[in-house]
Amino acid sequence: MHKLLILLFFLTALKGFSQDSIFTKSGRMVESRIIEINPFFIRYNSLPLNKEKDGFSIEKDNVKKIHFETGIRYDVNDSLILSEQEVTAMRQMYFKGQRDAQLYYTKYKRAGTWTFITTAALGGAVGLFTAIGCVGTPPKEINLDYPDQVLASNREYANGYRISAKRKKSKKVWKNLWRGIEVDIALVIVYFALIRE
Repeated sequence: MHKLLILLFFLTALKGFSQDSIFTKSGRMVESRIIEINPFFIRYNSLPLNKEKDGFSIEKDNVKKIHFETGIRYDVNDSLILSEQEVTAMRQMYFKGQRDAQLYYTKYKRAGTWTFITTAALGGAVGLFTAIGCVGTPPKEINLDYPDQVLASNREYANGYRISAKRKKSKKVWKNLWRGIEVDIALVIVYFALIRE
C-alpha cells in the first residue's frame, strides 16, 4: 500500500512539470516552448530552454497539432496565427488563473473532510479509496468561486484556475488521508495500552 501511495504521489506531481508540445505529421513530438505561430512557421525554443533568442522553427505544413502547457490544444491549419504578444498574453492569463485559484478557491474542504472521516472511522484502505475518488474528480464549476466572471470567460485563465484548484483540492485530500491514518494509529496504540492494564 505504501508503494501505491508513493506511485500516486509521483504521478500527480509529474503533471506540474509541463511544456508545450508540437506534434508533427510524421508522428514525432517536440517538447518546446512555443514563441509564435505565423502564416508559414511555428517558432519555438527547445526544452530545456536554450540560450538562443530566436530558437527554432518548423513549417506549419509539417505540423498536425500543438498542445500548450496551458491545456489549450489546436489543430494546425493555415488560419491559425498567434503573434508573440498573443502567446505571451495567453500564458500570462493562464498563470494569473493559477495564482487566483490559490487565493480564492476554498470549496475543496468537503473532499478533504470526507477523506479524513472515512480514514479515521473506517480505516486506511477505505480512506484511500475515498481519497482516490476525490482526487480523480475535478472541482465542480459551481464550487470554483472565480473572483471575476469576466476573467472566468477567458479560456486560458479558466483553464489555469481549474488546474490549480484541482491541485489544491488534491493536496488537501492527501493531507487529510495521512491525518486520518495518524488518528487510526493513535487509536490502536491507545487500545493496546488499555488492554495491557
